[in-house]
Amino acid sequence: MKKLLLLTILSLFIISCADKAKEQNEITDMEQELAEDHSTSDPSENPDPSAEPISTTNNVVLKHGTITGSNVILRASPSTNSDKLDVLKGNGEKVTILEKLTAGNSTQAITKEELKITIGKESIILPKEKAVKITSQNEGSQTATITFTDATSKERTTDLAYKQLEFISDSDWYQVETKKAKIGWVFGKFITEGAAYTAKDLKLNSKRILTYSTPEDEEEYAEQGGEDWAYFTYNVEEYFKKKHPAVEFGEFFQSDLSTEERKRFEKKLDLEGFGYVLIDGERSHFIIHNMYDEVIADAVVFFGF
Repeated sequence: MKKLLLLTILSLFIISCADKAKEQNEITDMEQELAEDHSTSDPSENPDPSAEPISTTNNVVLKHGTITGSNVILRASPSTNSDKLDVLKGNGEKVTILEKLTAGNSTQAITKEELKITIGKESIILPKEKAVKITSQNEGSQTATITFTDATSKERTTDLAYKQLEFISDSDWYQVETKKAKIGWVFGKFITEGAAYTAKDLKLNSKRILTYSTPEDEEEYAEQGGEDWAYFTYNVEEYFKKKHPAVEFGEFFQSDLSTEERKRFEKKLDLEGFGYVLIDGERSHFIIHNMYDEVIADAVVFFGF
């Protein structure tokens, strides 16, 4: 009986080894076929992904843009009536074009030149390219009644000749992201489209905060009853989501960084323990785990917000 059991086990072992050898041969053959296919493939079929134009989720291709005007208003929406988010100095300032929109609204216009007007007893200067709202038009006299806000944010009303105005009807607006990571809309007249962004461009221009902690450190931290790390990183992430959404937030070891890139950062920044790896194009910095408000303050300074 024992001899029969031993022979049965031996037979099963021999069959198992044969199956494994067959499976290994099949894998080897498959790898060989793949290697041959790769060696004979046309390089043009595998283009450099960094050379491909990058699209946003709505299939709009991101493009470089240049602000051509001066003191150009960045608005919350594509309308001269929308809130002012910032004033761009312009004159060659670089931005990223996120979206292009043609907006049709015959109630909007901008002044073609600086105008000196009189309202009541007051003399007021309307600067060139001042956004105004048209409330009515007189085709006979070729004039329009407009409203605008003056330097004191007071709403004013006056009449201007058509020739003094540039009507914004079926005009292009661009949603852009500035170097300070502010996102808003710019009137198309004040921006020039450039080439499409590539993966390489985005990597060089990306702003990122990656939390850093090794699994070993986290395990030791948990055994010691540590709980504030997750709380602090949450607060840092929420701040940047609300204030500077263009800054990508993630985890160092879960990011798309390659193994070589991780090693480079670990060596360059002398990474250890818990902290935050800050990346802004080719610049990088490490902030050691600290009170979240101090981390936020240091990060804001690093990114130049």
